[in-house]
Amino acid sequence: MRYLKTLCLAAVAATALMASVGAAGASAATAMCTEVKGDACSGSILGANTEFEYQLEKGTSLKLNNGVTILECNEAYTGGFTTAESGEPLMASGLEAGMECPTSTEMLGQPWKAAFSRTTGGNGTVTLTSSTEAELGWRETIPYPPYYPCERRAPSIVLDFKGGAPAKLVAANEILKGKKCGELKVSGTFQFATPNPLFLGSL
Repeated sequence: MRYLKTLCLAAVAATALMASVGAAGASAATAMCTEVKGDACSGSILGANTEFEYQLEKGTSLKLNNGVTILECNEAYTGGFTTAESGEPLMASGLEAGMECPTSTEMLGQPWKAAFSRTTGGNGTVTLTSSTEAELGWRETIPYPPYYPCERRAPSIVLDFKGGAPAKLVAANEILKGKKCGELKVSGTFQFATPNPLFLGSL
């Protein structure tokens, strides 16, 4: 009888442990929110289908460095929407991007996807990929002979997310490669027009 009672207590303890582990795993999901306390969301939780838009920080440019010259684009913007309230990572779809540069530029692999992953203090990373092709990127027409289209791509682009009012995304020498045109390093700072404020936290 005592042996049976011990087994029952062990089973109850194991079940409680599994439940707590499950709860901890669920709480580790990334969500968009208006405030954080530590690493956890404390303000309003922004649910599925939340639309967002970010653009170049005012007074800055997107710098495209091909190792010889640095092309500066004065406008660059992207918008999309989340596909769930939370996730690890939190996914977003339908990203449509645009740029206004001195050369004719066309975005490739759109619409893009975005994976939001939290780190600490409301911050995190955003990984951009194509939802239609193996790689994303853009094509520009070289404005001098032989005037060929120069196409550069990457499997993904990872941006640093900094929560705040507004939140910001930072590209620091992200690399795209092309067969004809060689390597391109992309740098720039974006800020979220909406939602504002915006943080990444755990639920």
